[in-house]
Amino acid sequence: MGRTTADRTVAMLAAAALALGLAACSDAGPEEPSTQPTLTTATPTDEPSQAIEPRDPLSLTATDAFEERYRCFTELADARWLAGQSEGLDVGAALVGSGDRLVVVSHQADKDACSVMFLARRLVDDGYLVAVPVHRGGDPVALILGVVAHARADGVEHVVLGGGSMGGVFAIAAAAELQPAPDGVFALAPPDDFDPPGPPPRVEAVPAAAALTSPLLLMVAEHDTALVQPAHDIAAAAGTEPVVTPGGGHAFDVLAVDGVLPQLLDFIAEPR
Repeated sequence: MGRTTADRTVAMLAAAALALGLAACSDAGPEEPSTQPTLTTATPTDEPSQAIEPRDPLSLTATDAFEERYRCFTELADARWLAGQSEGLDVGAALVGSGDRLVVVSHQADKDACSVMFLARRLVDDGYLVAVPVHRGGDPVALILGVVAHARADGVEHVVLGGGSMGGVFAIAAAAELQPAPDGVFALAPPDDFDPPGPPPRVEAVPAAAALTSPLLLMVAEHDTALVQPAHDIAAAAGTEPVVTPGGGHAFDVLAVDGVLPQLLDFIAEPR
């Protein structure tokens, strides 16, 4: 029995696909594994930003009386502690360095504020004022807003908010509420959302990212598999793309990859 027209069409399409596949295989050379981050540029979105109602910043008082656990920051220049209360809990932040350019760095959930000392030290050496909030309860977004309000009252003119994992979610959420908006925001492997302990509501990164009016730098390791898709979702909401770094590691670990820390420092110096 002869082949039908449909049979002949399928056969022709299969032959064409095979030919294309063979050509692609013969032209492609061996692919070397990348050791550099995949750098991307922001793609502006046509969607209008979604306004988010800002909450009141916490009132914070500067003191030399550091909590014992966070005396690691007294190694740095001009160290002081910002103390306040949120949801009936004592909260605070380390403030180190000086100048009119503030960088707020929020730690990840499984580590404490001293874990970002390495980055705080580098930023202080580069001439920044650096704040590291301690996220252990209360309203984390109101704490960040309070840190910025305190610094602006002392003459700070430029603000960059950032953090890793949980801290990245808090940074994005605070940036969406901060008025005037920060110069830039960076987040290292943030999840879609994070539910802080106690009464404060879950902090959601995607709607906050959609409301951003500041440039966002989002980084994630290619083998930090649970956070790769959230990174794409959050970046897409902000009209940009994440920087995917080679290898594994989580949050601040990506800064050990060649080329990643310099890219972050460039962004902090000139957010874009």
